Amino acid sequence: MERHLLSFNQHGLNDHFFSVSALLMPRVIGLNSTSVKFYTILGISLFAYNALSDHRFAFKRYLSLKTHKRIDIANVCLLCAATGLPAFKKNKKQLIFNLGYSILATANIFFSDWKKEPAHRTHLFI
Repeated sequence: MERHLLSFNQHGLNDHFFSVSALLMPRVIGLNSTSVKFYTILGISLFAYNALSDHRFAFKRYLSLKTHKRIDIANVCLLCAATGLPAFKKNKKQLIFNLGYSILATANIFFSDWKKEPAHRTHLFI
């Protein structure tokens, strides 16, 4: 059964949306300063390595798909571990946001096609 619903190009575009949402959403929904700092660092790092990955929406194709996937998995592990931090655990809004963000990030990784494909595909999605 094929589980790859997203091309790596679509994954890269999704990562740009994830980085923007990590930078903006904690402020918009009023999370505490610790969470805002955590997600700001996450958003900047996500934007940086996504901008250097080998997909159509990158600024410079430097990182391989394999490296990008490893960094993605490390980031999701960090997000899941952050759920246990007091700043996240004690505030229901922060906990729900972190769990939702973690689930969406995991789905983006799980449903992406990590096989090598040309970064210059003629279509945008799938």
